[in-house]
Amino acid sequence: MKLAIFSQGTNGAAKGRLGVILGDHIADLSGVDGAPETMAACCALGAGAVDRLTHLAATAPKLPLAAVTLHAPFPRPARNVFCVGKNYFEH
Repeated sequence: MKLAIFSQGTNGAAKGRLGVILGDHIADLSGVDGAPETMAACCALGAGAVDRLTHLAATAPKLPLAAVTLHAPFPRPARNVFCVGKNYFEH
């Protein structure tokens, strides 16, 4: 399952919506009752997320993937991630 945050059209400033990519279309979960609104909320669903999102995507309106703009899945991470190259020499 491929999840994405997107906005309709080419307006990058528009608020992102959660969707499921289905081939060359995206199922817009923003108007579906019971669907998570953000990628973080989607991840918090746990083990049953795939089955639930598959069911929700089946009833969601579909948009052509070429007609949407994809965004970063987590625009504001909950915390910073720091990478240190100390152990890279071991690889």
